[in-house]
Amino acid sequence: QTLDGGFIVAGSTYPDEQNNYDIWIIKTDQNGNVIWESTYGGIDNEHAMSVIQLDDGSFVIVGNTTSYGSGYYDMWLFKIDLDGNMIWDYTFGGVANEGAISLQQTFDGGFVIVGWAEIGGSDIDVLLVKTDQNGVIIWENTFDITDVERGNSVLQTEDYGYIIAGYTEIAETSNADALLIKVDQDGELEWYNTYGGSEDEILWDVLLTENSEYIMVGS
Repeated sequence: QTLDGGFIVAGSTYPDEQNNYDIWIIKTDQNGNVIWESTYGGIDNEHAMSVIQLDDGSFVIVGNTTSYGSGYYDMWLFKIDLDGNMIWDYTFGGVANEGAISLQQTFDGGFVIVGWAEIGGSDIDVLLVKTDQNGVIIWENTFDITDVERGNSVLQTEDYGYIIAGYTEIAETSNADALLIKVDQDGELEWYNTYGGSEDEILWDVLLTENSEYIMVGS
């Protein structure tokens, strides 16, 4: 929901004439009527994963791109104004593949993005990226618990660190366990815990309760 009582929707669209996906942002009023819509992307594929509105009314979107950046698949962070006009954009990633899943604004006005990074072969790690308020990267870090890890949700904690919810998977068994990772304000690992049984468990979201505990939801 947006500050004016309407809504902002972030997804992707597949225009027939282009033969590739573009990010699709739709702004509606409180009754769901479209005020404006706009697409963003290049010659290949882009998908939006998360959108937030800032106090000045502008929007910041994180997604994934194969048109821009250093590798085939990279994180794409961009800011648009109230009417959908691009203000700035940045890509994050190396020559391998990286993907964004979730975005949050931090206490200092910057942003934190969680997702995944292809390290080599079948090894995929949780990727955490911290930027300033203009989208310029401050630091990034990866977390390798077993063979495959993905971060699905990130939240800044009261001590200015971050809590990440996702999953970890052992390649030999292909079974996933729910994963909770706590890092400090510089992105350094403090602790992690896994939860699950003999089959698959995945965490999709994490919130902070009033008594400074965590509540997670998954499958």
